[in-house]
Amino acid sequence: MTNIKNPTSNGKAESPTTNPNTINRMGIPAPSKGSSANVKVSLAPNVLDLLTSNPLPAQAHCLLLALDNLGGVATKTEILKELDNTPFSSTQSKDRIWAFYRQRLMGEGKAYQGASPYLVKA
Repeated sequence: MTNIKNPTSNGKAESPTTNPNTINRMGIPAPSKGSSANVKVSLAPNVLDLLTSNPLPAQAHCLLLALDNLGGVATKTEILKELDNTPFSSTQSKDRIWAFYRQRLMGEGKAYQGASPYLVKA
């Protein structure tokens, strides 16, 4: 029978209870340099024409409005902070809203390939 106070490893997995040295390795990794949080984006030159011909949902429009308030060029983190100064309202987190609309706004992914982007990498 296993001793509850001093568990032993079954050889399959290391955990902080079987090996206290693994406790520092657990958790969320730091964002990489190439992550979408560090990429600067800017409004596409024809964004007003695109909004007229292909209107966006209100939350996606607020992302563009926040970028416009920042001068047209910013990172994801700056845009999400600026959302407080727009008519944005949602029960979901700002990160989730960005993740949901990013491909659509940048014209990336299988569903939006070939579509005109509202945002471009700066």
